[in-house]
Amino acid sequence: MPNSDSPKQRWRELYEAACVESDREKLTDLVNRVEEALTERGQELAHSPDHAEGIELDGSGLRESTRY
Repeated sequence: MPNSDSPKQRWRELYEAACVESDREKLTDLVNRVEEALTERGQELAHSPDHAEGIELDGSGLRESTRY
């Protein structure tokens, strides 16, 4: 299970784990954690001059993704 302290990497690690998870209960938990991590990272980026990753997050489709 991902255990990164960096919000920059945490969302990505959780997302990658969710992509390969086959257990529905674990997947649901991971998706919720991905959403929380993306929100946290988005707030961090809103107060940062590093907009390149923000563009990556917006263009990834993760905000609209519903994989169940």
